[in-house]
Amino acid sequence: MKICCVFNYNPLYRYPIYSAMAEQLDCDFFFGDTVFKPLKSFDAENLKGFKGYIKAKKIGIKGYIWHSNISKIFKREYTHYILTGESALIVNWLILVYAWLKKKKVFLWTHGLNHEIKIRRQRISAQLFYKSATGILLYNNYSKKFMEYIGCKPEKLHVIHNSLNTSEQTTLYEKLTPSNIYKKYFGNENPVVIYIGRIQKRMRVEMLIEAIKRLKQQNILVNAVIIGSYIDGVDIAQMVKDYKMEDQVWMYGPSFDENVNSELLYNADVCVAPGTVGLTAIHSLSYGTPCITHSNHSATGPEFEAIIEGYTGSFFEENNIESLMDSIKQWINKSDKERNEIRLRAREEVENNWSIDYQLGILSKVL
Repeated sequence: MKICCVFNYNPLYRYPIYSAMAEQLDCDFFFGDTVFKPLKSFDAENLKGFKGYIKAKKIGIKGYIWHSNISKIFKREYTHYILTGESALIVNWLILVYAWLKKKKVFLWTHGLNHEIKIRRQRISAQLFYKSATGILLYNNYSKKFMEYIGCKPEKLHVIHNSLNTSEQTTLYEKLTPSNIYKKYFGNENPVVIYIGRIQKRMRVEMLIEAIKRLKQQNILVNAVIIGSYIDGVDIAQMVKDYKMEDQVWMYGPSFDENVNSELLYNADVCVAPGTVGLTAIHSLSYGTPCITHSNHSATGPEFEAIIEGYTGSFFEENNIESLMDSIKQWINKSDKERNEIRLRAREEVENNWSIDYQLGILSKVL
C-alpha cells in the first residue's frame, strides 16, 4: 500500500497528524499553496514524505480552483489517494477519474454536508462527487445523515473527527496544577470565563462581553479573558472601555505559546465561543475546561460534537444573551471536587474521540 495525500493547504495545526501519518502509513504529500485567506501554515519541507506544492488559482467558473504542476501526482504508482474533500478543487475530479480508470482507491477527507441541498443541480453535483469515492472521512457524525440523504452508503462514511497536537497537550496537562494567575491579575477570586481564537465577526465575541455586563447587573461578578488577534468585526477593547469593564476583562492579545495557553485555559472555569466554535472546543477540553457554544449545529464547526450537554459543556440559544448567561452560570462557582471531575470528563472526550491516536486508528481501519 502506497498512499498519496493531496491537500488544499498545510495548516499549522495539522502538522502533528500529517507527521504521524507519514511515519505509520507511508504517505506522500502534495499541498496547495493557498486557501485565499489568512491561515498559518507549517513548513512542509520538514514533513517526511513531502513531494511538492501545487499552485492554486481561481478560475472563471465561480468558486472553482485550478492547481498547476499536478502531473507528478499521476506519475508515481500509488494504490490509495486521500484528498481534501472539496468539489470546487478541479484536481480532485481529475484524480477521481484517474483512480476509476486505474482501479485505485480514493478517500475524501471532508466536512461533508451539514444541511439538505435543495437546488437539484447542486445536489446532482454533490452526489456525483461523493459517490465516486471509495470512502469518505467525515469530521463528525452530524453530517452523516445529510450524506446519506444524497445517496452515500452508510458503510462508506467514516467519522475521523479532528485533532490538535494531542501529545504536546497531554504532556502539558499532566504537569498543570491550579495557579493564582487570575487572582494575581484581577485581584479577586471571581470565576473566570475565557475565549481563545481569532476575533472576527462570525465569532461573536461581543456577546460574551455583553453577557458579563448583564451578569454584573444581577450581582454576579465574572471575569473574562480574551485571547486572540483582531481580524475584523467590532472593537472589543473599545466595547470594554465604553462599558467601564476594564477591571473585569483581560484583553490578553494573541498567544501562540502553548505553555501560556495551557495555564490560562486550565485555570478558567469555562471557555465560551459565542459564534463558530471549531477547534476552540478541542483546545479547551484538552486542558480540562468545559466549553459553551450555540445550539445551531449547522452554523458552526464540526467540533461542537465534542461538547456534551451538561457533561463537557453546554449549548445556548443562538444570538440569545440571556440564554448564554444561563449557560455561564451553569459552569461557574463549582467546588474543587466538581471542577476536577469536569477536567477528567473533558480529557476523556478528547482522548477517546478527538486525538491523533483516534484518527490513526480510523485511517488504518478504512485503508
